[in-house]
Amino acid sequence: MSKGITGSERVELIVQGREVIEIGLTATDYLINWGDGSSSRDRFHVYLSVKEKSVCVTGKNIRELVIRGKGIVSLKVIGCFAMHHITCSDCNLSCIELDCINLRGLSMQNNRVTQLSLNSSNLDWLVCDNNDFHELDLASQSRLVMLSCKHNYLEKLRLPKSNFVLKSINCACNNLSKEELNEIAATLPKYIPYTNYLFDYSLNPGTREVNFSDMLACGWKLEESYNTNLIEKLISKFRDLGYLKAE
Repeated sequence: MSKGITGSERVELIVQGREVIEIGLTATDYLINWGDGSSSRDRFHVYLSVKEKSVCVTGKNIRELVIRGKGIVSLKVIGCFAMHHITCSDCNLSCIELDCINLRGLSMQNNRVTQLSLNSSNLDWLVCDNNDFHELDLASQSRLVMLSCKHNYLEKLRLPKSNFVLKSINCACNNLSKEELNEIAATLPKYIPYTNYLFDYSLNPGTREVNFSDMLACGWKLEESYNTNLIEKLISKFRDLGYLKAE
């Protein structure tokens, strides 16, 4: 535990190579041990050595975390029960372990993650585009409003059968079969006809084999792959409508 910081909340990173690393936190107090003999509360740190570094953040009441840096290959969040949002996009992560039971939002696109270890069942939104997932099990996420998992290698995608709030799903550009897409469609909530919530299942092996025309009567609008700028717009829209909790 870092000097002057008490408690059990920790964020641990493995960093490789000569990199500039950013760690942004919202917390009552924290200290970053950068793994090269220095500690500070600075947001940015420059590494001049190619040697692997173990970074440890200790803090109190850590509520939000943002990390950036192509040299970050591993992220572990331990005992951060107040944590509600994590952004770890555009790193080089292959390992993510998150012990934060109240996590509501996770943005982790453009990494190399194959498995997601998560003990929260309170997610409002998840963005995990451009990773290496073959399976994604979100069956416990009954509060999920928005999911974007495009450009992975997904063969299986499990959604909660008791979710009545899901409003947007993008699983385009994966390896989902006709049978898997039919199973996903069967778990989607039913809304007022032609409400036009977004469902993008394009560019999968089973895309041309399924007919989801009846989904329109259940309130879903079938979309071609939309751009990443829409993700932020959707999060903002759903927050304004009250589907997502305010910060």
